[in-house]
Amino acid sequence: MTLPADDWPRLTEVFAGARALRADDRPAYLAAACGGNETLRQEVESLLSSDERAKSFLEAPAVVWGDDTRVTRNLEGQRIGPYQLASRIGAGGMGEVYQARDTTLNRQVAIKVLLPAVASDPDRLARFRREAQVLASLNHPHIAQIHGFEDAEGVHALVIELVEGPTLADRIVSGAIPINEALAIASQIVDALEAAHEQGIIHRDLKPANIKVREDGMVKVLDFGLAKGLDVPSSAGVDLMNSPTLGAHATETGLILGTAAYMSPEQARGKAVDRRADLWAFGCVLYEMLTRERAFGGDSPTDVLVAVVTTEPDWTRLPAETPAAIRTLLRRCLEKNRARRLDSATAARLEIDDALATPTAKTAVDLGRIQPLGTGVPASDHESPRRRKRHWAMRSGVAAGVVLVVSAGVWRLWQQDYFWQNPLADATVERLTDFAGEEFDAAISPDGKFTVFLSDRDGPIEAWVGQIGSGEFVNISKGHSLAYNRTIRYTGFSGDGAQVWFLQLAYTPGKNQLWLAPTVGGAPRPFVERGMNPIWSPDGKSLAYHTNDPGDPVFIADRNGSNPRRIFGAQPGIHDHYPTWSPDGRFIYFVSGVPQTEEMDIWRLPVSRTGTAATPERITSHNARVEYPAWLDARTLIYSATAEDGSGQWLYAIDVEHRIPHRVSSGIAEQYLSVAVSETRPRRVVSTVAVSTASLWSVPVSDRVQADTAATRVAVPNTRALGPRFAPGYLAFLSSKGAANGLWKAEGGAVLELWRGDQGGVVAPPAISPDGRVICFSYRKQGTAGLYVMNADGTNVRTLVDSFDVRGAASWSPDGEWVAVAANQGDGSRLFKVPLDGGQPVRLLDTLSFNPVWSPDGRFIVYSEQQGGGAFQVKAISPDKASVPLPALEVGYTIATPYRFMPNGKALITLEGSLGAQNFFWVDLEGGQQRQLTDFKTGFVIQNFDVSPDGTRIVFDRLRDNADIVLMNLTR
Repeated sequence: MTLPADDWPRLTEVFAGARALRADDRPAYLAAACGGNETLRQEVESLLSSDERAKSFLEAPAVVWGDDTRVTRNLEGQRIGPYQLASRIGAGGMGEVYQARDTTLNRQVAIKVLLPAVASDPDRLARFRREAQVLASLNHPHIAQIHGFEDAEGVHALVIELVEGPTLADRIVSGAIPINEALAIASQIVDALEAAHEQGIIHRDLKPANIKVREDGMVKVLDFGLAKGLDVPSSAGVDLMNSPTLGAHATETGLILGTAAYMSPEQARGKAVDRRADLWAFGCVLYEMLTRERAFGGDSPTDVLVAVVTTEPDWTRLPAETPAAIRTLLRRCLEKNRARRLDSATAARLEIDDALATPTAKTAVDLGRIQPLGTGVPASDHESPRRRKRHWAMRSGVAAGVVLVVSAGVWRLWQQDYFWQNPLADATVERLTDFAGEEFDAAISPDGKFTVFLSDRDGPIEAWVGQIGSGEFVNISKGHSLAYNRTIRYTGFSGDGAQVWFLQLAYTPGKNQLWLAPTVGGAPRPFVERGMNPIWSPDGKSLAYHTNDPGDPVFIADRNGSNPRRIFGAQPGIHDHYPTWSPDGRFIYFVSGVPQTEEMDIWRLPVSRTGTAATPERITSHNARVEYPAWLDARTLIYSATAEDGSGQWLYAIDVEHRIPHRVSSGIAEQYLSVAVSETRPRRVVSTVAVSTASLWSVPVSDRVQADTAATRVAVPNTRALGPRFAPGYLAFLSSKGAANGLWKAEGGAVLELWRGDQGGVVAPPAISPDGRVICFSYRKQGTAGLYVMNADGTNVRTLVDSFDVRGAASWSPDGEWVAVAANQGDGSRLFKVPLDGGQPVRLLDTLSFNPVWSPDGRFIVYSEQQGGGAFQVKAISPDKASVPLPALEVGYTIATPYRFMPNGKALITLEGSLGAQNFFWVDLEGGQQRQLTDFKTGFVIQNFDVSPDGTRIVFDRLRDNADIVLMNLTR
């Protein structure tokens, strides 16, 4: 949390005031109460969002803090309405359960009394009632029925059908269940799931303890208390701990394991779930019935969840007579890739019913032909005893060898995965900076005594260095960010820590300059021209760095930068960044990929001090934005990477031998933008942590160069608003009040949310049809993106192209029949046009291309293509693939900079510059003349923009990271 401790009382006060208001009244109240304090406002909105998530009956609180909120008073012998309570028979995530008698109908029922934490909140209680009504619609013989809801003297209770008999968990304790009996139970379970799924409800907590088997064999599925509507997107994003029994109390270990063991991989990763999560849990239950063992076990909840995500069940434990169809069914239910998992309870029921109708002997595995590993294959009747003995010895020896090899590999993975401990879990954290500006790219000296980072505190971005703990920092690059139209980017320490380096990044490709300055103060001096991210070898004798030449080649040089030898890299469009030596000096690790499409990973290369070519080896497979690798110990790399769920930039650690990455955290809620580690022990880690904000701003299109003060903020109350696009009568934009971006629009003074995905987010500004009635957008979920369209009122969302890895914004043709997009089909970003009638995408270009924008007259599409040196040139192509001449126009530097047409189609508005020095330019497409429109000097980090339909103004998103540099003192 970046909010100072002195502001916490104010945070509590504002939160309480906002919480008491209706959701529609909160933005105005927060604007007034926070008085321009954006950090305070963001923290309050975050708390409100968490509070909304906790209100859901169907999404019970994951951890209930404190005994006063968890324990109800003993109600045995008391009365609630017409119900006389007898003994307490259990407790769950939402309350305690009593056996009771319905005095009106003279029948036995179960009463679930809500926890005070739920019952005392009017909003949560109202939500509870509404969703209980939904669950009451599940009138099915294999689902325990909800009878009603009671309020009496401040006690709120749910009346549920009382089901006599043991739970399935009790039954399994006594031993594995015979196949035919297990299949009969399984058929009734999937019958219940089938009925619930048909009503749009998923259970989300199916396990043996939630299933009862009566004496007559009737199965009842209990506790749909975590059920969730399939077609209702969560209003608050994904709840990481979406199990009611993932608690904080050590006495509930059994409950914790009991839920974690049946979680699907997507639940374990904190992602949204659908009915396939129920099919996974069903597979776990069926496996356990047949084997008496859990499909995924472990000594702690973390161990169990790791097993769910990374291991397979031990299929050899299944009874030998298990029908082949049931074996296949189990494998399909327990498929970790949700896209390949069985997605229909009906299909599961039919397979089980068919197996029950077939005599077990006819489907059993032939034990005479298939034996467990290590037992040997039965000899023929004609084999002699000596031959059988020789075969036994030989085969047993081979089998034992195989077992040893496999066991060794499994044991290494077990050590890496099951005994993994978060190295930052016990770190003490302190904030090092308190600048008003933005801070980033922090580094720490090898001895852990100094830090250097970049900041725009005094206007332009400069490098600042200071002794840790002193609170004093010195600008060591003052004036260099303004020299020769350059800015400062990247900084760090020399191998001995005596000097600080920083990169003077030129807008003109090939003109970068590294500088060195004494750590304790002194004038900078030029170092390696065009060099970037230098790193000294462990013995201090060599230097590795990369340049921004085409392919970003990696070089090794002598320690002073002389005698450079290229060792890797010359692939156009591929960037090789952040080289770092392994602690033993044998390898150089580096990040390689395409930053624009966030397809980057860590690779390593054997060190060749002579420049001999070598083949790199891939270490990670994130296929995401990866940055700042640094060594925690001799074999553990820590680095920053975009999370798989799209939730932002996080820290990861990976053992470079076992190659299993783990997300790590010091408990800081913010995003991790950079990371660096000292060489001292215990290690000290510095990181830039930030909460990213974005707002919409407007500036007139004018002949005069306009200063920062010419920009005005667009009145959109969202904490994050970005990716603006004009349409007839409204402005569309992206916003992320939850876990990922959704689509919003501002129309007639109102701001409305149009759509939010439940498994990912919108990844680029939308494209809007010429009449404004239909919106096309790219939506990324589970690592892939598709192209979708919907009505402008948020209704009728439909797929245009599924599994189409769209990269960036789409552009609608003026005739309304096509959208142009850049997409990756395994060979990099290419240009496509996609028909709106549902036809197949048409590939327009075979070169790396980005940012297509259709001209207003529809005659051509402009796009950017990477040139030598890293810049992007704007080109044009007709819809029938003919090249269209344009004035030579280079935009941006190492990023595919956005651009938009003026309404008359005769000029482009482009965005040029880097980081805080971005400005808008007018480019005449007929004559090639270019003029600057704005003179933004500080604090304008712009990602996307659009030109109004009348051509009078530009609306853009202004991104800001409320960033701080923090120090983490580790225990090892």
